[in-house]
Amino acid sequence: MKQHYTTLPNGRTYHFVDEPPVSGATPRATLFCFHGFPDQWYGWKHQIVAWSSAGYRVIVPHMLGYGSTDKPSDPSAYSTKNLTNDLALLLDALQLPQVVVIGHDWGAAVAWRFALWHPDRLTHLITMSVPYFPPSKTYIPPSEASKRVPTFAYQE
Repeated sequence: MKQHYTTLPNGRTYHFVDEPPVSGATPRATLFCFHGFPDQWYGWKHQIVAWSSAGYRVIVPHMLGYGSTDKPSDPSAYSTKNLTNDLALLLDALQLPQVVVIGHDWGAAVAWRFALWHPDRLTHLITMSVPYFPPSKTYIPPSEASKRVPTFAYQE
């Protein structure tokens, strides 16, 4: 699988796989896949092979903080707003105006926010393994969130 690096205009470097259709033909569509926690691009390895064999271009970045992608020390870099902005910049760097966004696990949460903040950049949205959580109208601290959903207690 073809692995690449690019530095975005904001200075962050992303590592990603960019696999063209096996046939060499024009892609049926470009699939932009977001992995979850604790995972990396390699978690999509079987899908990359299958989808590129079926005529799709498949792009899978190591998300910010994972693998060979930058790992900023500032926690605000990891907000879903900043993550989605980075991913839109990655699409700009690849000269891709629109893609099919596919998110798995915590990558699904990023995919939902990508659709919210960059709706013009996707043609379709696919999310797996995590139910949709709409944005809260008010801030809910982790201690309160873990009371409501005990499995979130690890975030405290």
